[in-house]
Amino acid sequence: MNCALHNGIHRAFLIFYLFVTIFFNKIQVMTKLLEKAFNQASKLADSSQDAIAAIILEELEDEKKWETSFANSQEPLSKLATKVSNEIKQGETLPSDPASKTK
Repeated sequence: MNCALHNGIHRAFLIFYLFVTIFFNKIQVMTKLLEKAFNQASKLADSSQDAIAAIILEELEDEKKWETSFANSQEPLSKLATKVSNEIKQGETLPSDPASKTK
């Protein structure tokens, strides 16, 4: 591998690492497994590296969406749990176990 290509891959790797760090708003040391994966991926053709990078970025974006969705669901779920609890206390619900239903 020529020096310019190696430096380009190294630079791309550092940019990606910084992106991941900023994306999660915390500085972490990369795990050994992730470092191994990046080292092996850096030996692949550019098209393969881009394909792997696209998959990783898509997964990170999906994870962020799930975290946001989960965080935003806590208040509505809490309200729903309170409503159901009140309905149970007031006898406004039926048992969910079909065997316990009166005939």
